[in-house]
Amino acid sequence: MKAAEWIDKAAEKMGGASDYALAKRMRLTRGGISSYRRGRTHMDDDACIAVAEILDIDPIKVIADQQAERAKTDRARAFWKRTAAKAVVIVATATGVATLPAQWLTRLLRPLQTIHYAHSRVRQG
Repeated sequence: MKAAEWIDKAAEKMGGASDYALAKRMRLTRGGISSYRRGRTHMDDDACIAVAEILDIDPIKVIADQQAERAKTDRARAFWKRTAAKAVVIVATATGVATLPAQWLTRLLRPLQTIHYAHSRVRQG
């Protein structure tokens, strides 16, 4: 989805808010909203989070969607579209809106199991 479409959805959710009111709520300038509407720029992560908060949806859905829009390769675009789709399934399943057979959910989430945490210690003296 284009940034302009996300902006339109957010404005609609705010009762047809003006770009000024939307910019104020998102902590942006009116010019920033205009850039998104005209397709000159894609939303950064902060703007994506602000839109998601207005729409009351998981921010990763909007972030992944915008990453897919700005992706330079088909491979990267496909990755971000899959990630956006997974976010929707995870939220829907967690909230009980929809359920999938367990084996489907396991297959869907398998790529997410490769996240690692690294911690370094600073030596004293």
